[in-house]
Amino acid sequence: MVDPIVLWEKIIKILKYQIDEVEFNTYIKPLNVHEYKDNTLYVWVESTFMKEKVEQRYKLNMMEIINDILMMEASQRINIIFELKQAAEEKFENYISVMDTQKKLINNLNQRYRFENFVVGKGNELANAACIAISQNPGIVYNPLLIYGGSGLGKTHLMHAVGNAILDKDPNKKVLYCTSENFNNEFINSLRAGQFANVQNFRDKFRTLDVLLIDDIQFFEKVFGQGTGSVEEEFFHTFNTLQELGKQIIMSSDRLPREIRNLSKRIESRFDSGLSVDVQKPDYETRLAILKNIADSKSVIISDEVLEFISSSISSNIRELEGALTRVIARSTLLRKAITLQLVQEDLADLLKKQQSKITANKIITTVSGYYSIPLDEMKGKKRQQEITNARQIAMFLLKDQLDLNLTTIGGLFGGRDHSTVISSIRKIETRMKEEIVFKKEIDNIKQKIVE
Repeated sequence: MVDPIVLWEKIIKILKYQIDEVEFNTYIKPLNVHEYKDNTLYVWVESTFMKEKVEQRYKLNMMEIINDILMMEASQRINIIFELKQAAEEKFENYISVMDTQKKLINNLNQRYRFENFVVGKGNELANAACIAISQNPGIVYNPLLIYGGSGLGKTHLMHAVGNAILDKDPNKKVLYCTSENFNNEFINSLRAGQFANVQNFRDKFRTLDVLLIDDIQFFEKVFGQGTGSVEEEFFHTFNTLQELGKQIIMSSDRLPREIRNLSKRIESRFDSGLSVDVQKPDYETRLAILKNIADSKSVIISDEVLEFISSSISSNIRELEGALTRVIARSTLLRKAITLQLVQEDLADLLKKQQSKITANKIITTVSGYYSIPLDEMKGKKRQQEITNARQIAMFLLKDQLDLNLTTIGGLFGGRDHSTVISSIRKIETRMKEEIVFKKEIDNIKQKIVE
């Protein structure tokens, strides 16, 4: 006898590896199997919209998977019927109604993130100054503002600080912080109910704001142009509406807009129409000031010797720096031990080892050079022989993949090549890895050698 739940779990497990992650989460994950009878699997869907999409895109594939799993003969092939679960629409409408009454109260801001506890250094002083200016005159100066840089460098802190400062000055302002993934998911959910009113509620929520703070816009490269509805169109019109009304938009990203794949020219031009400021890794003095600030906020006395050791040992980002000090303070409190240099060295031994063994740009380039027996000067030079070009493109890809360096930096490591050349090289390698199994294994071997 066929167990529908077990069978369904096998189906979605296979589908998860066959389709894009965003598509899977949008269309497959919400489905629920509820019955199996007469060689037919009955599956609940949440809306008419979802039913049509799933039947058009995935039904035949699902049927093939089922019959392969059960090894059914042609005369016994199993069918799938997608049924509309009416209760799902009612539940979603109730949810929208509740959210609509509460939306003025929900801004998703973290009250702990303030300008007062943001440590300013050379790597973030411009971004900090721009955010303060905006908080004093939202919608007037630097609109839109894009803050870009690596993970854990304070972008999110600054965005929340702007929102909190604006509300402190005028509590009636409609401010919303969300990630680009939140924006995407909320829009998809509004479509699932299959009614125009729910899409309109979504638009009312985002297009009547005074300040939109949208984090991690690089996520959009996963959904723009990927056949997951009209998220790109919706964001474009939301952006336009707010800008035309003189409302403030602040975005953050781990890279510049031109480095984000699948962005249309019209959206890229909107992003570029304002001010873009980067945040960089904190220097030694800034790291030390951050640690002192954390210690003061926790009312913990720590010697300069200890703080200087941590500051000089951990330079990757603010998040790791804060995590290291929090870990030391926790151990000291739980074990009732004084925070000494020895305790810090023991407690952070694994983290310090990780820091010391981190991959560097030079290590990546040298490893690729050795793997293909191409001299370093030729890899960085202008020669265009196929084997040299191949090695150079692989090195560029790995610098982005392993270190997430920006395109300008990567180009600078190879004789000052421009960002379009670097983008082209990276995409060629990505395409080859998808199409050539042997080549992908070759790249995996190089990655392994880099960390050895």
